[in-house]
Amino acid sequence: MQPPQSRALLAFSSRFKTEQGEDDKKEEVVSELSNRGRTTAAESNGRKLNLRKKAAEESQESKRTEKLVRARRDYAGASSSTATEFTSLFKQGYLKFLRLRTSVAKDHMPDEKIMFKIHHPNGKKCWDVVYLGRFGVFSGGWQRLVKEYPLVVGDTCKFTFIKPEELLLVVSKP
Repeated sequence: MQPPQSRALLAFSSRFKTEQGEDDKKEEVVSELSNRGRTTAAESNGRKLNLRKKAAEESQESKRTEKLVRARRDYAGASSSTATEFTSLFKQGYLKFLRLRTSVAKDHMPDEKIMFKIHHPNGKKCWDVVYLGRFGVFSGGWQRLVKEYPLVVGDTCKFTFIKPEELLLVVSKP
């Protein structure tokens, strides 16, 4: 005959079995718990809360990884209907350089200094523009693009990835 076991002990041992899936480890835990005393319901609830928090953190991390992988896959040669794109309203301060939104820079752009080729939609003109990943800005070559396109304050600029280092710029006038 065995002494009666508390509900907390039973709950812990059944949860352990589902996590580990091994009966011999379950028996070791049950004997260890019965040797040191009964587990209180508060301790058991604390463990459950910690497990839920850990599962939520893992879920958030997997969503972020999935989002990054999906974004990289989109502009790495996908068709134009699924290509990654972002828009920016052209402001007075963008005459010298274009600062991208932080979310766009983190999710879609490289972290290092790199040369981008930005294409006009008619395909007759393209510009080499330096992107500074540390700051999330298009700098060298941007002023030339602004003059030759031409861009004016109030325009909506839609950038679409053609290749990892090539963008198509489509401008909508107000």
